[in-house]
Amino acid sequence: MSTVEQIQIKFQVTINPIIDSVDETNDTESISSIQTIPVHIDTCLNTPGRFHDRSRQTTTIKLRPEWALIVSHPKFKLEYKDFIHNECGGEIDIHDDEVIYNGSFPRHVHDMKNNVNLQDKTNEFMQNFAWRTLFKLEPRNIEILRMNSATVAFTRVKDNDYMVATKLHDISGFIRKLFAKNNQYSQFEQSHLKMNIPSNNNSSLSLPTKSKIIEKSYNTPVIPSITSTSMYTINTPEQISMFSIDTFEDRLREYLEETFNVQVTFERTNNNNNNNNEKIKGLTNCIFIKLIGQKDDIENATKDLCNLFLSIKTKIFNDKTNSNWTKIEEAIEIIQYHFKLNNLICTCQQISSTIVYIHYFNITNPQFGIDEQKIEDLIQEQFRLVTINNNQQSSKFTKDWIDLENIIHQRDDYKKNICLYKELNTIYLFGLTELVKEFYQKFQQIINKYNLQSCKITLSERQV
Repeated sequence: MSTVEQIQIKFQVTINPIIDSVDETNDTESISSIQTIPVHIDTCLNTPGRFHDRSRQTTTIKLRPEWALIVSHPKFKLEYKDFIHNECGGEIDIHDDEVIYNGSFPRHVHDMKNNVNLQDKTNEFMQNFAWRTLFKLEPRNIEILRMNSATVAFTRVKDNDYMVATKLHDISGFIRKLFAKNNQYSQFEQSHLKMNIPSNNNSSLSLPTKSKIIEKSYNTPVIPSITSTSMYTINTPEQISMFSIDTFEDRLREYLEETFNVQVTFERTNNNNNNNNEKIKGLTNCIFIKLIGQKDDIENATKDLCNLFLSIKTKIFNDKTNSNWTKIEEAIEIIQYHFKLNNLICTCQQISSTIVYIHYFNITNPQFGIDEQKIEDLIQEQFRLVTINNNQQSSKFTKDWIDLENIIHQRDDYKKNICLYKELNTIYLFGLTELVKEFYQKFQQIINKYNLQSCKITLSERQV
């Protein structure tokens, strides 16, 4: 038995010769030169039961806590195993925070030790991930974590404090989704991404690397590299009418992007104008909501859009039950203006000279729904309609009357707080109660000023 074989059996090691060069002109010298070259002893233990398979070796490393969280996730674990196999050729077994590599390593240019080599490759894989520590999560946040467990790894640190991890390009969008509905960004006591720094120092293998703080914008959602596109169509009059509200489109975009991590654009088509992006009242026939993102996110966003627009309700006002303001077009503008001031997402539309529709989302929708009673209260309590009849024909009367009409028309808040509608010898004043009352009194003063006054006189028989 050779000396090399005795050493291998005694110490359970594998000894492989290193051939620096081969002299092709002298085979005898080349062969003999091998015996003079020092051997390289790999101190990694052989796998039990595989002692006779000298090409199979085991290497073990301990993982940092955040790395252990990643490999505990079923999807990420498979990706890690595939990565190591493709990079090194061997197979790995994972037990909690311990990784056992079975197989030989490609020879490193610097003769790096196997455990350092495995550590370095693991670090390279982990650069694709990001971690956040979230404090004092509420039950609804924890439920969202569970619902996204297919793509997010998480573990409870203590109480309601959690460490979460996912792909680097997904972390920002997921955090927005996690806190979108309750605006809890302020709960981050440690809102940063932990970036792994490769290390060749064996003594630091189990120590976490220094965190690198990266500030990220929350205005635009981060879309993963594999995306899908979908169109949601808005084509009924009541649905389209909601987009006439100045703030609705922006609010809807912000809600969808922050809640579902999708990119949202709105495209319009109409038969009367070639500019699809131009908003012209009465000309828009169809609105497409374009969603770009991951398939599951798009499906969830589409379901939410469907539920939102199915929740539209209509309150009807007519001249028989709500007086004649329904026939005044400018009164509709006043009501719509005050809907906006009161942050009510609803539209007021004049359907005919006697009917007005008000469209709104049902109160069951937490983002855009409103209570129907708020609509009723606003119209009945804030506004007033008065009717003034005029039969005077004198020029002075007419001048004073028209001057007062012009004063109303020239007000900065005309069609916001007050409006005037003329019909033959009748005018209608509609607007805020106190303002309507003020101008009603001024019109009455003009009428009284030029009205013919009757008085009782006594005439003698001769005068008669």
